[in-house]
Amino acid sequence: MENVVELKREETVPQQDIRLGFIGWGVFGQGLCLYLQSRNSSFSKTGKIYPLGSPPTEAGDWKTLVDLDQLFQQSNLIFLEASYDELKPLFPRIRLLVSDAHILVLLGADVSFNKVTQQINERKMIRCLASPIQRFVDISLVFTPSELVTKEELSMFLQVLDGLPVHFQVESESQLEAVHGLISTGPAIGYTIIDALADGVLKMGVPRKTGLLLAAHALFGATRTFLESETHPGILRDHSIEKKGVPLSGLMSLEEAGIRGIIAHAIEYAALEAQKHSQSE
Repeated sequence: MENVVELKREETVPQQDIRLGFIGWGVFGQGLCLYLQSRNSSFSKTGKIYPLGSPPTEAGDWKTLVDLDQLFQQSNLIFLEASYDELKPLFPRIRLLVSDAHILVLLGADVSFNKVTQQINERKMIRCLASPIQRFVDISLVFTPSELVTKEELSMFLQVLDGLPVHFQVESESQLEAVHGLISTGPAIGYTIIDALADGVLKMGVPRKTGLLLAAHALFGATRTFLESETHPGILRDHSIEKKGVPLSGLMSLEEAGIRGIIAHAIEYAALEAQKHSQSE
């Protein structure tokens, strides 16, 4: 095939020379930029951005480039924060520029290894999915590397994320798709439960604002207890039933309504929908 850059498997990304780049610019890029600056990270002043659209905001000391070639010359860990449709016109040029000295970090929910490989051939890639949380420090990031990424290069990627409380590696892209249903739908389910709890006390005469705050704090307390203790939620639930007939009767009504199955199926459906979007063009 004409103009194909052959893969040089002996070439690796330099361990001590991490240079960040972004193709596209969104919530993740803005959050990462500000997060690295707040930690006075060595990466906070080295970023380069090739925006897709209007000039980026919240870019700090990172430099905006108008030439994609320059981005690949000056960066080696390159985040693609855009949808597949937004990236597709760039792939012919990326295919000529990317080498085994680059790692591409795929951030778009519909940007899978298979779809990118069809456009640029096999390259070093890490696919990530992030929860839709407004504060970057609260983000849940799940990732999986492609086969060409070495352990040392994956460690280099993790250096950039150092300090983030929740970032997990999964074994395969299929597992990543399954997790997508949880991290994308989980917050929405949480907000729905908060609203429903407030509805319950609203029916009993408690103002909605008070009910919402109490519901949110109740769930926050439960979440914090689990994260700090790492005790199974079933055990914590049993410990929380102190007065016979009060929380127990409420839980029984939920069980009778099939709340576990409803939530589990919601996550399953979300994961299947995410998988469909990531595989189809």
